Amino acid sequence: MSLRTVVEVALHFESFRNVDLFHQGLYHLKSRIYREDGNRRLLGTPYSNFGCTLQVAEASSKPKPARTDHHHLIPAHIIEDQCTFSTRSFLIRYCEEEVELDDVGQFRIEIGREEADTEMPLTMEVDLMFADLTQHGGADRFGEQPDVDSTEFKSISTQLFRLHRVETGLHEFCPVVFDEFHFCLANIVVHTAVLDFRLRIWPTDQVLVRPKPAGSQQAQGKASSEGSPAASSSPVTAVAVPAIVAAASGGGAGGNGASGGGGAGGGTARER
Repeated sequence: MSLRTVVEVALHFESFRNVDLFHQGLYHLKSRIYREDGNRRLLGTPYSNFGCTLQVAEASSKPKPARTDHHHLIPAHIIEDQCTFSTRSFLIRYCEEEVELDDVGQFRIEIGREEADTEMPLTMEVDLMFADLTQHGGADRFGEQPDVDSTEFKSISTQLFRLHRVETGLHEFCPVVFDEFHFCLANIVVHTAVLDFRLRIWPTDQVLVRPKPAGSQQAQGKASSEGSPAASSSPVTAVAVPAIVAAASGGGAGGNGASGGGGAGGGTARER
């Protein structure tokens, strides 16, 4: 029997800005919270999501025709079997295009006494998801008649962050900048709070077992060997993603854009 601390983590995805994405297309952000235990990942459970956009009703004598919101084509949702939260999906067509998201995903995870005593951080994983619209005739034609049911997303870039001292309560702004192959910015605010203490006979964590990249093992070993207060002075710290991962993901999504992309969907997000 062990005493477990129930911690809630709320991720507020405030906005997204395209700086220099290679491809026009459909994008969204997918997030996961977990705690590393050797070769295992103890996953946080996403249980709720909501939008916090303020809607102001406008008095008008003439009803306005319904228009497709290209920045809200697929609503925010939770994928239970993957323990992930995904923001709304939005169409990116222009350089410096900004999208107001205001999507909030809520996770719960249990932390044991040993983890709390050693101040073991949680990991926040944020994936940039992309759907190629070439088969739909390109982004402009897809925007006229969106067929979201036939789109298929894939992860093209990943950023990792360590959340330290989550049991004390965090309220931190965390800008997420993806790699140079997918140069864009997502503004996130991270909130944590202790909800409850529970006695458990058997662990109830959801476990994902998979080998970790060599780069992350080296980074973790270096952090543990230093062990200085300055290394964990910030509640939210970025984790370097191995270069081979960024290169592999960048080549798949940005290869055609870098070479000019002459097809129907080959236009880049730099165009206006």
